[in-house]
Amino acid sequence: MDGTLLLTADNDPFRRNSLARFFSENGFRVAAISNGRECITELAVRGRSRIALETPGAAGQVIA
Repeated sequence: MDGTLLLTADNDPFRRNSLARFFSENGFRVAAISNGRECITELAVRGRSRIALETPGAAGQVIA
């Protein structure tokens, strides 16, 4: 990958760690975080990042 950090945010530890493991095993640098506030902080500190998130009603679909 291009060195960009992928942030995975989910309040459920199992889903958060599963997403982080999946993306990490597929070549991404990953930071797993637990909520939106932490996500905003990470973006401010780390700068260039991408975010994987689940939206309400998306039935577990990941939007990248």
